[in-house]
Amino acid sequence: MKDMTRKMNNKAIESHPGNPAFDLARIITLCTDAEVRRELETFIFDYYHENLTNFMGAVGKHPDFKVEQFITAYNYAMINQAIMLPALLTFFSSNHEVSEEIQEARNAKLVLRSKLGLEDAVKKLEAMHPDWIPTTGA
Repeated sequence: MKDMTRKMNNKAIESHPGNPAFDLARIITLCTDAEVRRELETFIFDYYHENLTNFMGAVGKHPDFKVEQFITAYNYAMINQAIMLPALLTFFSSNHEVSEEIQEARNAKLVLRSKLGLEDAVKKLEAMHPDWIPTTGA
């Protein structure tokens, strides 16, 4: 497990500095619910690359990465950010300015966002590095 954590940290560090894929993963993973995130992931990468290519082309430049590379960087970053999702509940569960019923509903929504985000992160990790997932009890 420690080896897998080290590998994930190294990949997150490699993909993070100044990387728009990390920024996009942070916004999408932490700020949207699963149905929105999953829908965005069907088109947002091509949309981003196409628009970046158009903007850079106007000044005679082009992106130095392909859409597939952007998706790979996003996937590593999404896994990294999904690990942060349960912390949202800690930060947002003590709002005393709303009724208990409203806070309970907000907490339930954050728990579901965390659960589905972590499940999707595991699916990405299984697809990218099945050898990093332990197959026997820890």
